[in-house]
Amino acid sequence: MNSYELAHPNGPTSSPVPGAYISDEDSTPIESLDGMQYLTLLPAKSTVGVQVNLASDPKANPDLTPLEGIKLASLDLAGNFSDSTAKEIDVSQISNLDLSVAGTLDLEGNTDTNGITQAELDEVAPTINKFANNGQGFNMIEFDNSSISDFSPLKGTETGKSVMIDAVSNTITDKTPVYAVDGEPISFTAPKFLDPSGVDLAPQYTYSGSTTSADLKNGNLTSDGGDKFTLTNADPTAKTLSYGNYGFHNGFTKGSMIQENVGNTYFESATTVNQPLIWQAHPTVTIKYVSSTGAPIMKKKGVPLTKTLSGTKIGSAFDLAADSRLDGYKLTSPAKLLKGAYTQDPQTITLKYRKVAKPHTKPVAESTTPSVKPAVKPAKKPVSKTKHPAPAREEVVIHTLTNDPDLTEIGVHGTTVINGKPFYLLTDGEFVEANDYDAVASTKTGVLITHNVPLKLVDSEGKPVSEKLYPSTKWKYDRLVAIGGEAYYRLASDEYLAVDSATAFTPAPAKAKVHLSAKTAVYDSQGKKLRLTLPAGSTWRTDGCIMVDGVKMYRVATNEYVPA
Repeated sequence: MNSYELAHPNGPTSSPVPGAYISDEDSTPIESLDGMQYLTLLPAKSTVGVQVNLASDPKANPDLTPLEGIKLASLDLAGNFSDSTAKEIDVSQISNLDLSVAGTLDLEGNTDTNGITQAELDEVAPTINKFANNGQGFNMIEFDNSSISDFSPLKGTETGKSVMIDAVSNTITDKTPVYAVDGEPISFTAPKFLDPSGVDLAPQYTYSGSTTSADLKNGNLTSDGGDKFTLTNADPTAKTLSYGNYGFHNGFTKGSMIQENVGNTYFESATTVNQPLIWQAHPTVTIKYVSSTGAPIMKKKGVPLTKTLSGTKIGSAFDLAADSRLDGYKLTSPAKLLKGAYTQDPQTITLKYRKVAKPHTKPVAESTTPSVKPAVKPAKKPVSKTKHPAPAREEVVIHTLTNDPDLTEIGVHGTTVINGKPFYLLTDGEFVEANDYDAVASTKTGVLITHNVPLKLVDSEGKPVSEKLYPSTKWKYDRLVAIGGEAYYRLASDEYLAVDSATAFTPAPAKAKVHLSAKTAVYDSQGKKLRLTLPAGSTWRTDGCIMVDGVKMYRVATNEYVPA
């Protein structure tokens, strides 16, 4: 019996009986489907329409096994699909049901927050696609109270005779916070929302429920192109930025939902996106002061040194020159970091410094004797048990560099020793302990291989560029540079990749192989152990190796490495 027959109990030509059909959410939840298995005893040509609201309390049994073997005309299944605090319906069970002649498949959360999730759709999609292509004249697919951001797993429904996908109470919760400044419009980028063909429909959002009551109407959201939007007249008490399609907030209106044809599938959706909303009285810039190694410069009480500045409004200019001066330190970050404009999002700017030594000495005597380049990380001297009073003055002899490109290329004019420690004399006349010197650039060249992480190329000012890289791809670099106090590989004239996005790669000769004498674990390029081992005695082709925590690792697949 299908839903039409339920509404017309006196025959297909009779008038519908009011109350003969109730919606899933109005029906009384039942504790289990036990007993339904006896419907398999019906005559072979019998079909059964099932409309049920399964309970999710501790005594409930959401097992669908009693429905197996029943030829279903329709399945309207309401219950808890995604609230882990209560009994959940396992969607993997649906693949065991007979939907070969069914015309309706409705998977409905019985509260606003416990419908089908993205992960569950991914799992059940093959079953739904098979249902949509079962040869019936019309196939209805419904998702009520769902939380789905990507319907592309249902691309297979497009080949059905006539299919409708309905998801008009869909809610996406994105934990990425949106920052706002009191009294100013909120600009933000919506996460992508994909239809069954993989097309992004987020640009069709038109409404936000996070405005003042006077502005709660369809069209209150301004599109800035693509997935970017601006909201004016936001409710200053709102803790959540809520936006999407107007839906049925105040009755259906034109444009209140997405309606489109994708092949033979009619797709209808009204989606709401919720993100945390964090209000600020003013836009801010926070300065983090760090050493040449990236370690925080500490205050006297052992607290990292930071400073937060507030602007008047978004877009107003800031200048950190005065706030960048630290006694006993020299700024090594590019000066261009010190100027900019306040933005809606709070900014953090990391400034790198090196310690500066200003020794009190007699007039400096220069020597043209061959220089002895001090090690950048000298070994610790043995501690003497005999204490000697430190001399009040120490004559410093500077060894002028005449033929040492390794040092002159990074701005070193000479070398010397002060109190037993090697120092560099820079071209600006300052002394810097060799251990603390932070070279801004290195002309070292090589090959890198990218990690399986989001990869963002920037220009020399740290701004994103349009070119894209892909994980586990190899690239040549011609130098290392510092941009904004962070290290980058230079891949092209104005394209840079953060060093923590890749690792140096040493190519192997053509047709090189690695032989494993014992059962060997496999790792990714960042040293993470994978759920894979290779058998003892096996041999694998390799195109090169990397170093992970001092261990040489040979690449045997796209992002799979074995230790040497």
